[in-house]
Amino acid sequence: MASKVTGFKQTAAALRRVAAFPKKAVSGVSRKALKPMLAASKANLKANRSYHRGVLSRSMKVRQLKSTSALSEWVVSATGRGVGISHLVEFGTAPHWQPKRNRMHPGADAKPFLTPAYEAHDEQAVQTFVKELGQGMVNYAAQVAFRGK
Repeated sequence: MASKVTGFKQTAAALRRVAAFPKKAVSGVSRKALKPMLAASKANLKANRSYHRGVLSRSMKVRQLKSTSALSEWVVSATGRGVGISHLVEFGTAPHWQPKRNRMHPGADAKPFLTPAYEAHDEQAVQTFVKELGQGMVNYAAQVAFRGK
């Protein structure tokens, strides 16, 4: 396909249009790249026997962080009720006094679920992101060049 870009001004304008790559596409690619990590973290919760009524497993999501920059950050994290307990399951707890129950809690062993999922799928997530985003940008650049606007 022949491009209609011929001079410096046209090339600069075309690059500005390509730079306006839709954020929606980046979001979709980010979610797709993190899905295996999410599935592995949920599987780790079941394997660790940390599945008590599924509260933490159901709360695990791929979500967007609130950001002030132009690009958004996507993470695998707990939401809702799981926010208050995810770190306790991941890192464990030391023995501590529970004033409402008027007794000592013996503590809990660490049952990591998110760290092993990250370590197992970090390279795969990056490769998926690069592959999908690269192909999307090539397609978008071809559309911009074809329109010649």
